[in-house]
Amino acid sequence: MALRLPFHTLADIFWAAMAVDHNVFGWGGELVKWDSNESVAPFTLVAPEWHDAAVFVLNSSVALSSGAQARSLLWTLREHPERALYIRQLSLGLRSADADQPDAAAESAALVEVLEACPRVAHLQIRTLHTSVRARALAAITTKDLKSLVVCSPRKATDHGLFLSTDLAELCSPSLKSLEIEFWSHRAEIPTPVPTVAPTFGLLALREARIEVSGNDDVGVLSFIAASGPTLESLDLYVENLFDSDSLFDALQPSTTSLRTLVLTQNPSDQILERITNFDGTPALDRLLPHFKHLETLTASATEVSYQVLRLLPPSLRRLQVASYTPDPAFHFHEALIADILNPSLKIAITSFEVNDELWEESDAEVLKAACATRGLMCEVEIC
Repeated sequence: MALRLPFHTLADIFWAAMAVDHNVFGWGGELVKWDSNESVAPFTLVAPEWHDAAVFVLNSSVALSSGAQARSLLWTLREHPERALYIRQLSLGLRSADADQPDAAAESAALVEVLEACPRVAHLQIRTLHTSVRARALAAITTKDLKSLVVCSPRKATDHGLFLSTDLAELCSPSLKSLEIEFWSHRAEIPTPVPTVAPTFGLLALREARIEVSGNDDVGVLSFIAASGPTLESLDLYVENLFDSDSLFDALQPSTTSLRTLVLTQNPSDQILERITNFDGTPALDRLLPHFKHLETLTASATEVSYQVLRLLPPSLRRLQVASYTPDPAFHFHEALIADILNPSLKIAITSFEVNDELWEESDAEVLKAACATRGLMCEVEIC
């Protein structure tokens, strides 16, 4: 009977039978996660009647980490071109140990050739690739109707990422719903001329985005956030810079009607802090918070909210975390903060309040915790 089951029933069985730990995903990113389907391979050998359905499931999600694997798959696709249409989830990238080898450029080219050969990829992860394939990889990405894109950058100080922040407009197709990208570079060290003007974005339909800028390549980031705003439900932004309050306000304002989760971390380098003499002015989030309609979780650096933040929270907010990365933050221990918590006429909807700040005294932390306890508000203070 098992040999006479129809194709779609067999495929459903193979999907369910995959040896996948759904708590640990090997591929994808933090927002969208998946695994390759390698564990289905044995089903292709059980019987001829199972082969086609098992091959379909096997090729639906593919992860490649070497040129040899890429060339093997390319040979298969030349022999069976229909299998290129099966590949919907694809992860490409060299292993860390191979990224510095003399053949890294050729190995990377073979991996990009796979991307070029797979027209129906919907979920793509790109890990470390040699910079010589940058233009080719970007061109291949722009031909896909992607739903999710993850770009992971190298983690060595001597390296830089494959793409630049000014590439964001080309990387974001109208079909894209989830974007995770890491810009790991210092623009002065990038070996090719790069634009310094923020890109112009077309129609976007992004629901979630995570952007990490380790270095000073953040030219296109605020324009990207502004363009994504009307549909964006989750935003996680890390920069090693300090955007001016007005620019950050303008970038986030379009998302006040849609965002549910916001993580905003500005962790400026010592060189940037040396150029800033003060942090005067109203923080961007102080101005924006009352206008959020659906925001439930906020994690912010202490330069973007002040100690008056509890007066400004939208009714929808449930979790608040504030962390300090600068020596003179707008959010710090203040008697007004404690007074707001103890003020029974001030409505505070949050159920969790967390502070991470090395400048707080232990006595300050205890006062805050005691005040929160009177409101039944769970509070943690980490002095680090």
